[in-house]
Amino acid sequence: MPAPLRAALDLAYFQRRDYRQTAADLGVTEDEARRRLRLGLQLLSTAHDTGTPPGYRGAV
Repeated sequence: MPAPLRAALDLAYFQRRDYRQTAADLGVTEDEARRRLRLGLQLLSTAHDTGTPPGYRGAV
């Protein structure tokens, strides 16, 4: 998952920020924060469906 999407999801989920707070913390517009959160959740959903996360490189 790209770093900008991961950062938005981290703020929203682990730090309990809404999209407005996430936008302020990341220095992006509210529309961009919503887009990143939506795309990040879509990637997580897709990864769950296929069993292998996109960009998965195996054990490091």
